[in-house]
Amino acid sequence: MTRTTLMTTATILAAGLATTTASAQVTVFEWTNPDGGAWFDADSWDQDTFPDDRTHIARIALDGNYDILAPSRGFDLFGLELLNPELELAVGRLNIWGPEIVNNGVIGAILVPREDSTIRGSGVLRRQLVEFTSGVEFTNGAGHTLRGVDVEFTTGARQRFVNRGILEPLTFDAMDFIGGGGDLILEDEGTIRVVFANDIGNNGRIQGVGTVTFGGSIEVDLSELAPRGDVLRPCSTHEFFRSINTSGRFNDEVVGDPDYPFHIWQIQYDLGPGTDKAMLRLDCYGDFNRDCSFDVFDFLDFQNAFAAGDMAADCDSDGALTLFDFLCFQNAFSAGCG
Repeated sequence: MTRTTLMTTATILAAGLATTTASAQVTVFEWTNPDGGAWFDADSWDQDTFPDDRTHIARIALDGNYDILAPSRGFDLFGLELLNPELELAVGRLNIWGPEIVNNGVIGAILVPREDSTIRGSGVLRRQLVEFTSGVEFTNGAGHTLRGVDVEFTTGARQRFVNRGILEPLTFDAMDFIGGGGDLILEDEGTIRVVFANDIGNNGRIQGVGTVTFGGSIEVDLSELAPRGDVLRPCSTHEFFRSINTSGRFNDEVVGDPDYPFHIWQIQYDLGPGTDKAMLRLDCYGDFNRDCSFDVFDFLDFQNAFAAGDMAADCDSDGALTLFDFLCFQNAFSAGCG
């Protein structure tokens, strides 16, 4: 027992020494200029030079609303800590060699994780690209958002993209997963959030994904929806997710009220064989039998449901079947899906 304890203690001390040695090789650069300035201005950092090496961590924690003119060319860092939530940092190609990025603001970059790494914080990585190198696992941490960011897998050893935060494609712009060499893992605390706005036919979407393991939730947000009447049809579907091979299970929810009476929104899945899809489906209450047309059979089916005490005929949702449900259904039939 004593020998085992001594060996374990020695192992722990050796590991600690190795960690300390590795940490000593990394230099933290603190931004110190409250007026903002250029990234390559050495006077703006506390090290009398600027961070631009795979052993450097750039930390931007200084309070205030200022601008940092970051390099548009590619450069290397061990880590980046954007701790000021008021800042938006636009850079070019950013190679990250360490295990973590902390982002409480907004970063626009082509992000290239060179080792297994996590981006965490309450901020947003937006409208650029996460570009994988062979065999790397990249994690979008809980509470962090990737908005309109494409993901490019390389050939060779498989890469894993793990989502514990929020994936949010932009309206009118797909979130593309490019290349077949990677897996998308959506863990239980992760969310895919898709916003439908303006013309419903140009919603954001996630596409091109190879192998997907689902967990967490899918949220479709209609709070900004302002569709034109000519694109709304009974039984119409609007795809927002496409993959090759999908497994797992998840929760889904349609949130937001676009204030279109008698419209029924739900998420519909078409899972193989072949391409797997998730779609927003529109049904209209006046098309009572859901045959995608408005005709006399909808009236007959509504009457039969009402006579049978089926609460599907509770058109006004007051919890009772009354004459007002007939009046409500007449209005719904007349409204159609427009």
